[in-house]
Amino acid sequence: KLIELSFGSVMIDLINSNSNLLRDDAKKQLNISGHYVIVCGYNASAGQQHLEIIKALSSIKDEMPINTILLFPMTYARNEDYVNTVKEALSKSCLNYILYEDYLNDENLLYLRKSADMFIHVQITDAFSASVQEFLLCDTKVINGEWLRYPDLEKWGVPYAVLKSIDNLGE
Repeated sequence: KLIELSFGSVMIDLINSNSNLLRDDAKKQLNISGHYVIVCGYNASAGQQHLEIIKALSSIKDEMPINTILLFPMTYARNEDYVNTVKEALSKSCLNYILYEDYLNDENLLYLRKSADMFIHVQITDAFSASVQEFLLCDTKVINGEWLRYPDLEKWGVPYAVLKSIDNLGE
C-alpha cells in the first residue's frame, strides 16, 4: 500500500474561504492601492537571496512599471545584521519598497498573498514551500528558481516561470 499524505496549510484554507477577496481590495487593506506588487521571498533568511534580487531589480528599475512596489516579508528567521544589510541595499537602490519586520497575523498575511502581482522565489534550497502554493492559489505570477522543483505541482504543467539562474532575474 502507498499513501500520499501532503502537509496542510492554514493559509491555504484561509485563501480558499476568502476566494471573493479581490487583489485590489487586498492592496487597499495594505495601503498599496494602484501599485504593481512584487513580493520578494517570504522570510528574513539570507537564503532567500534578497541582495541578489535587489541588485537584479535595480538594474532594470527603469523598465519596470512606474507604480511597482517591492514587498519584503522579513518577519521571521531574522538575523539583525542581515536585515540591516538588506535595508542598506534597499535604501541605496532607489526602488520603491516596504519591508515588513513585524509579525503578520493571518489576516495581514492573507492580504499580502492576495495583493501580489508577482512572487519571486529564488532561495538557495527549499522543502516544498507552502508560500509558493499559496501565491499560486491567488493567481500570482511566480518566478521560481529552476533548482527548486515542485513535481507535485508540475505534473499538470509548470505553474510558474522557471528561472535558470539568479543572475538572469533581471531578464
